[in-house]
Amino acid sequence: MIFKTLGVEGRTTIPLEIRAQMHLRDHDLISFTLSDDNQSVVIRKELGRTPIYQNNVVSKRSVRDTMKNYKSALLILIMQKDRKSVV
Repeated sequence: MIFKTLGVEGRTTIPLEIRAQMHLRDHDLISFTLSDDNQSVVIRKELGRTPIYQNNVVSKRSVRDTMKNYKSALLILIMQKDRKSVV
């Protein structure tokens, strides 16, 4: 078990060991799901990446592409949730 603190702004770091096992890289899209008992969070690697930065500069095209990735990922998650509730 690995312990981390939550910063003032609500940020923390996913430990290197976990990132390596999940094959997470910079700008990968991840989702967070709260457990039914509100005591645990499941982190999932989603399809797509978030290429916001190019040479440490935010490009308008990258932001637009990133928003499309987020919208696509959210749509996939909503459809998966709807399928579960139907079954």
